[in-house]
Amino acid sequence: MPVRDALRSLVHEGLMFVDHARHIVVAPLSREDLIDAFSIEAALTGMAVERASQRATAKDIAELEDLDAQMIEAARSGRQDLMVSLNWQFHRRLNQMSGSRKLLVAIQRNSVDLPRDFLAQLPEWNEKSNAQHRAIIDALSSGDHKAAGRLMNEHVSTPATAWSSTWSPSGCSSAEPSGGNECCF
Repeated sequence: MPVRDALRSLVHEGLMFVDHARHIVVAPLSREDLIDAFSIEAALTGMAVERASQRATAKDIAELEDLDAQMIEAARSGRQDLMVSLNWQFHRRLNQMSGSRKLLVAIQRNSVDLPRDFLAQLPEWNEKSNAQHRAIIDALSSGDHKAAGRLMNEHVSTPATAWSSTWSPSGCSSAEPSGGNECCF
């Protein structure tokens, strides 16, 4: 049964759990889970960007610079929806540049718990995010692989606490699942 196998897989991955009545329900997402997911994402994307830095071509750098310029303009013109989309494209492109299938799979699995619309919810981070993107591009351009990875790690981990402090868990708690339907994200 493909559905049963899929549900077992989701339980194994911690995205769902079996309650006391043997129902499979969505696992709650606590603030601590969210901070952990950001920390893991920071480590993985830092590794990906360090590797991307070693493989980056002039064309890759130009593509990132174009995305960066578009993000700066989107932030300036108040186009938050465009800023969010371009930010996602920027990060995706960097991850793809790593050339590592394993890293891409790990990033994709971890990112299930992360908000894609972080900047939509905290637009005051636009300027800082754009400045950090510029620093990452500069490290890539200069061939400073370790700095590129470190800068990406900081870029992803820094806003975790700020975002998680504004996040409302909608009935979730840090405790173990109680058996109710506690889809929180």
